[in-house]
Amino acid sequence: MFTAILRPASRHICCVLLGLVFMGLLSGCLQVQPYVDPAMRTVEYEALKRPAKPRPVVLAASFQVNGAAKPAVDEQVRTAVEKTFADSGIYAPVQDGDSKTEQITIVVNDLGNVGGAVASGVGTGLTMGLAGSQVADNYVMTVEYHRPGMPVIKKEYKHAIVTTVGVHSAPENLTPMPDIASAFARVVEDMTLRMLSDLQQTEGK
Repeated sequence: MFTAILRPASRHICCVLLGLVFMGLLSGCLQVQPYVDPAMRTVEYEALKRPAKPRPVVLAASFQVNGAAKPAVDEQVRTAVEKTFADSGIYAPVQDGDSKTEQITIVVNDLGNVGGAVASGVGTGLTMGLAGSQVADNYVMTVEYHRPGMPVIKKEYKHAIVTTVGVHSAPENLTPMPDIASAFARVVEDMTLRMLSDLQQTEGK
């Protein structure tokens, strides 16, 4: 259980669980439930203009926690972005482009209060999960879009994962996700869809 939960990007949740481990109370009875805000999905695939064939693009994707690079999570970001590209039919990432190839650089930054997450996790552990915890991972995706012969376009998008640990009421108006990895993929997808919509609107001007 512990290994599976540490795989996703959420540093807050890792800290909560570390607090439980230090107390020697981590067990299968503690429920970890992530949620996302459906209101943050402001663009659906149907709203995008699907070209006759995907355009090649050189994609760079990375992950940070409070501005510090975390290369171990880069692949999760890239996988979620590439899937959104494929489902939209707009872009097809390539390894090497030429002078005419578009470039998109994406950085997802987890802005977390790690100290608060650890304290929350220890409190949950002391009560064997009866006093549940709720933590939020706030994400900022920064995007740089390079199109040959055009000025660089910079965009920023925000999203969050709210996770309850132990016995805790469900947050209002949020959608439960199967696990943290699924929640993170959904968050990246939502922000990528907004980016694609913005880029298409920019091209239309």
